[in-house]
Amino acid sequence: MVLEGFTQFIERFGRPEGGRLLKLVAIGLQQNFREYDCVARMAGAEFVLVLSGLKRQDLPEKLKRAEAVTGGAVGAISGANFIVLSMGAAFYPDDGADAESLLAEAGRRLYQAQQLRAATVRER
Repeated sequence: MVLEGFTQFIERFGRPEGGRLLKLVAIGLQQNFREYDCVARMAGAEFVLVLSGLKRQDLPEKLKRAEAVTGGAVGAISGANFIVLSMGAAFYPDDGADAESLLAEAGRRLYQAQQLRAATVRER
């Protein structure tokens, strides 16, 4: 999961507020998912969620929850929400048998989602 627009957020509100945003998002995700789910920040504005036992059909609801958490965090700092989430998902065992394979597949799908969003924006 990547917070698209995070660089612009930092440019507008500064690094301290960017750090505050990342903390609010992380806390919000931890509070809004199951206690045995794993929420981890990878780098920059990139998070990994390990949602054990998640079925493909449940992903849209989880994405809406993550978007609500992010929107609330951004709104708390800026009064507006101009950060957009891009997400890539992988499912065990269909998409890989180990963590490395699953992260690689999720990363590939994240890149596809970002490219699709960029193409959609260019068409407007």
